[in-house]
Amino acid sequence: MKRSLLPLGVLLLVPLLGAAEKRVDELLPPPIAPSSDAVAATAADAPVSRLRLGRLDIVLEETPLAIVQEMLSIGTIGERGDATEQIFWLCYTYDAAGVRARVWLVSSGEFGGSEHVVDGIAAAVVSAESPIPANCPALHSGDAAWIDRRIWLGLAENELIRRLGRPSEVQGSVLHFLFDGDVVHAAASRGSADTFAVTSHLMVEMRDGRVSRLWGWRRTSD
Repeated sequence: MKRSLLPLGVLLLVPLLGAAEKRVDELLPPPIAPSSDAVAATAADAPVSRLRLGRLDIVLEETPLAIVQEMLSIGTIGERGDATEQIFWLCYTYDAAGVRARVWLVSSGEFGGSEHVVDGIAAAVVSAESPIPANCPALHSGDAAWIDRRIWLGLAENELIRRLGRPSEVQGSVLHFLFDGDVVHAAASRGSADTFAVTSHLMVEMRDGRVSRLWGWRRTSD
């Protein structure tokens, strides 16, 4: 059975240089993810498979960026890189519980397909005075957001571990939760099932005991 472990650099890349740098800044790409070298897959279940954004349920590896853009009626699809390093994304800013944050929905050029389905996410708390760029527009004030098990920005570390279990690796202020295993799905025919290899990685950065940034992605192979 083929398993595909994708380096995080495919999702979140170092900004381009020179004249292109200004263009990247305007598009506000996702924040660069922490290094994930030598992280062992110890999570019992996939830590991230979907994102709830307001009333919209975004399923990783299923929901195209264009559908998100259409349903929210706002947002600009950014693009950067080429070949296996190409990514597409949508960025949104929102205020909830007195905190301003940004969330990025990412589709990798290699795995997102021609429809650019969302296969990764990133989110970060930003200053309450941070301007709202045109390419990272504001959602309705108070719109909630979370991933599986209602994990999200601001969650206390002890509650994070209670919901997800012991981290696969702790690197400084970053907690890694990595799953790599078989997942069984019911098949179309009655009484049968299909088995797929799933790799899911959630990285959580803590500040003052609470989640301040996070990155996650999911890959499924036959």
